[in-house]
Amino acid sequence: TLPPATMARLPTLFLLLSATLLRHTFADRVEGSLDVDEFTLPRLSSVADLLIKVDKAYPYGEDHNQFKELCKRMVSEADSVREDFLIASVGVEGYGDNRNKDLAKKMGAGDEEDFPQYFYLKKGTKDVTKAKRYVGKDKTADAITAFLRTEGGVRLGSSGLLEEMDILAAKYVGLVGDAAKQQKVIEDAKKQAGHYSSRNEKATADVYLKVFAKAAQKGVKYFETESARVGKMLSDGKMSDSKRKLFEEKLRVLGSFTNPVGAEL
Repeated sequence: TLPPATMARLPTLFLLLSATLLRHTFADRVEGSLDVDEFTLPRLSSVADLLIKVDKAYPYGEDHNQFKELCKRMVSEADSVREDFLIASVGVEGYGDNRNKDLAKKMGAGDEEDFPQYFYLKKGTKDVTKAKRYVGKDKTADAITAFLRTEGGVRLGSSGLLEEMDILAAKYVGLVGDAAKQQKVIEDAKKQAGHYSSRNEKATADVYLKVFAKAAQKGVKYFETESARVGKMLSDGKMSDSKRKLFEEKLRVLGSFTNPVGAEL
């Protein structure tokens, strides 16, 4: 007989095995992800937070390569990634039995022109319509990594941001109620910003400093309210590509404050 602990986990283990078999049967295999459907998705979400990619059943191209890179990070950093986080893939067929087409529509991802689409579904949420959609057009592994950190506090490889500034952001959030010490963190952030040499690093550091300055004026609630405002503007989609990139970066930086380094979920 099996040990009691193993027996207790059998339903979950069976589910994961079934999802793995489905992945091999129906879709392009990507190590680090599980292929799911309308039956398995809510059951999987009962045991783990999920990053869900909705895409064609047999995807290809640069966006898919970026997804592979994301999953590669998941596999290579498995020991340090939360155990209750998984990456899932919904493969949609537009012919034959139209597999997963209804599920994609239910999630608000019915337009194949926008594939792939990404969603974050929190553990215990069986209603897939409540999954948080990634609204950015940048679908690189770095961009989705930043989305994971913002929505679930999942830290997976690089997010394209600045580690030193992330540490200061976490320190600032941890000093709520001590304005003098928070101001000292802002001064440290200004000094740190001066140490970056590349144009991209300098530009990103400037976004951090602007967020720090606004928080000093409006309080830490600014991080949540501004994240919601920027996210809504990105969802509306009525902006130039250059402005969209700026807003996407700002949302990633805000994630360093809403889910700071070392924060417990």
